[in-house]
Amino acid sequence: MRDSQGRWIPTLFPKGFTVFNSYSRYLMVDGPRKAGKSLAIANRAARHLWENDKAVVGIITKTLKNGKVGVWSDVTKTILPEWIDAKIGMEWTKPPTMDVATKMSYARVRNSHGGESEIQLHSLENVSEAEQKFKGTRFSMVWISEADQFEERLVFDALSDQLRVVGIPYENHQ
Repeated sequence: MRDSQGRWIPTLFPKGFTVFNSYSRYLMVDGPRKAGKSLAIANRAARHLWENDKAVVGIITKTLKNGKVGVWSDVTKTILPEWIDAKIGMEWTKPPTMDVATKMSYARVRNSHGGESEIQLHSLENVSEAEQKFKGTRFSMVWISEADQFEERLVFDALSDQLRVVGIPYENHQ
């Protein structure tokens, strides 16, 4: 799809563009099933990867299984390939893979700066481990998938503290 100035934009429902165009540090997206929330967020994550050099997007899910068949599959098999097929310059620099030592799924793409950005999938089954598990990480964007499954604010607090990728301005972290 093209915007009024001929630039490529992803295909989204009208409300999805509110998410896609948001640069708010914190954004909560809710609504009924099949409203396009996950695809809008996935496109927002792809845009973040594209616009920020050395971006690191962390997708947090309750279980790895749910993450892999849900949002990770959406991002790596549908959304990022759509961005790559748009011929805007995004390409895989490391196709989706899993690190055997950490069991973390990740992928890397070329961004608009000619550099590389990374997206990662993490699980957090035990909320009380949030601080310990993510203490040494740095993200420029965090997507807490199905955030309502994490009943304690601890998860949000621990992850928001990790929005600290060196070289990316504070206002670009989400």
